[in-house]
Amino acid sequence: AIRGVSPFSMSADDLEHVVFLLLNSGGGALGWWQIRHSDLGKTEAADQLHQSYRLHTLQAAVKELEVAEIFSFLRSQGLEPLLGKGWAIGRHYPERGLRPYGDYDLYVRPEHHRDFAAALQKPEALGWNVDLHRGAAELDDRSFDDLYARSQLVPCGDVKIRTFAPEDHLRLLCLHFLREGALRPLWLCDIAVMLDSLPPDFDWDCFLSGNPRRSDWAACAIGLAHQLLGANVDGL
Repeated sequence: AIRGVSPFSMSADDLEHVVFLLLNSGGGALGWWQIRHSDLGKTEAADQLHQSYRLHTLQAAVKELEVAEIFSFLRSQGLEPLLGKGWAIGRHYPERGLRPYGDYDLYVRPEHHRDFAAALQKPEALGWNVDLHRGAAELDDRSFDDLYARSQLVPCGDVKIRTFAPEDHLRLLCLHFLREGALRPLWLCDIAVMLDSLPPDFDWDCFLSGNPRRSDWAACAIGLAHQLLGANVDGL
């Protein structure tokens, strides 16, 4: 999925040592995807990664249905959030199950936060694991009106999901990765996959607009994804 990555090379012993780390960090499915056509795909450690791949694939199918249900329900309440991370980046992976996620990050205007919170307390919504954001912390050097005006509607089954524009979403992914101390390597994979999925008319000036220090941080996160994962940086 990521252009420029060098051919995979690892011994069976090496794989045995890292399989627990892959499974614990949410990278088990990606690990299987990387080795599935190699001799390592026949090892015992690979079986564990393959099981993770199967599980995440099933979970992704369920969560995709939930994403559509969440947006349909909130719209029935007259509410329209922005979805980030999770499903919004997972749709860019070669397969949905390669990018597991636990909750749904919904970003809403601060003045509407109480309305969303009240709606999500209704019986119809109690089974959903929603992380409701008051504004967009990593992007609060941009107005929410601008974020919303640039947002996109993308298909999820029969429902259209409102997500951030690529310029805003990439910046969000970069700054979230750093803000959380690079806790999960999967978040760096998100940045690499996003870079590999940018539209031809991606506006780098828009991506780099806002607080200059944050722009430097975002650029550093992209540099890290390029150096460690071979992420595509054409045009940057």
